[in-house]
Amino acid sequence: MKKVILTLAVVFTTLASSAQFIAVSDVSQPSDSESWGVSNFTNSIGVGYEVNDKLTIGLRKNGDDYDVFGRFNVSGGIFVSAQSSTDEFDLDNVELSLGYSLQVWEKLYIEPSYSKDGEFKVGAAIRF
Repeated sequence: MKKVILTLAVVFTTLASSAQFIAVSDVSQPSDSESWGVSNFTNSIGVGYEVNDKLTIGLRKNGDDYDVFGRFNVSGGIFVSAQSSTDEFDLDNVELSLGYSLQVWEKLYIEPSYSKDGEFKVGAAIRF
C-alpha cells in the first residue's frame, strides 16, 4: 500500500511540475436593471489543464453547476471549444464555439468566441 501511495505522489508531482494550468472566464453583460459587478466576470469561471500545446481540458462554472470543457488549439491563436454539463452528458447539449486567443500581456489573453447557437462572447484567460 505504501508503494502505491508513493507512486501516485510521484506521478501527481511530475504532472503538476510540468503542467500548465489556465484560468478562464467569460464576461457577461448585466441586464437593464442591474449594474456591473464581480458576478459578471465570475459566472463562468473555470480552470483547465493543458495536456499539450493543442489540447486543454477542465471544469467551468455554469450558474450553480459545473461543466466539463475541452479546447483544441487549431493554429495561430484560433481554437475550437466544446462544453457540456456534468449532470447529463448528451451530444445534443454540447456547446461548440470557435474563438481567438489574443495575447494582451505576458500570460493574460482576451478571447472572443462565437458559438454554434449564434452567441458572441468575450472572455479572458490567464496561463500559469
